[in-house]
Amino acid sequence: MSTPRLLCVPNFSEGRNEETIRAILSAIQSAGVRLHTASSDWDHHRLVVAFSGTPLQVKRAVLRAGAVAVERIDLRHHRGVHPRIGAVDVVPFVPLEGMTREQAVQFSHQVAKRFARQLRVPVYLYEHSAGEGRIRDLPTLRKGEFEEWVGKRLHGLRKPDYGPARLHPSAGATIMGVRDPLIAFNVNLKMQGDGFFFLCRSRGELKRKPREKNFGRQLRFRTTAHCPFPTALYRQSNRPPHPPRPRPPARTARGEGIRTMAPHTAGGASITEYYSAPTYRPREGLELCARTGARTRC
Repeated sequence: MSTPRLLCVPNFSEGRNEETIRAILSAIQSAGVRLHTASSDWDHHRLVVAFSGTPLQVKRAVLRAGAVAVERIDLRHHRGVHPRIGAVDVVPFVPLEGMTREQAVQFSHQVAKRFARQLRVPVYLYEHSAGEGRIRDLPTLRKGEFEEWVGKRLHGLRKPDYGPARLHPSAGATIMGVRDPLIAFNVNLKMQGDGFFFLCRSRGELKRKPREKNFGRQLRFRTTAHCPFPTALYRQSNRPPHPPRPRPPARTARGEGIRTMAPHTAGGASITEYYSAPTYRPREGLELCARTGARTRC
């Protein structure tokens, strides 16, 4: 039987302080995992990292990086366009090989319990790791964000699965669990005037629904708009659903393409052909299909 390996894609609420970003990445690499990608963004004020390893390596990486983030990130002074409830906002796990989903869920509970006890940060379990009758989806767990819940006693459905019944005063809460691989089609658009609102009209609505993940955001520091279209349920088809195409008043598309880290079963070749992405190179049992245009990251 192959050695168990997991993919972990933690999101940290820090996209501007280079020293903190380097400290988080150093903590992750010290655990012996394989670091695949790390991207930070000033507008989102967010760092997204993808790494893989054995369960023990992944657990160490999450705990070490979490300790750095809790110590260095203060959400009381954090403002970005991406919703967040914690310094370590969300920690998804994706089993790659050598372990079943049920084993991965059990692993996520072990990490969540240790994380909450060691860092004194409440942890919510989501997606496949959530218990019966509990909130499972990420947008609902984030609803209200850090500012609405800090200082309040958390009870009922808002009671964390592990840890204290109040948010950490500066680091908030963490959402953790096993999810399916996520494949997202992202477009950054150079905007003209009030053109940002086309992002809502292109899906026939004036504002984002509470549970919708593919919401547009205006990136003021780059005078562009970020328009993501997640297509997570790739197993339902050999070809991914085609996302709606953006229309004027935005004139210029920048960084259009696929962002994913998924097992080969996600069908990277068909994704590449369907979305006209120029490059498909499998690595370590993962697919990294990235943006078309001037820069390709795979």
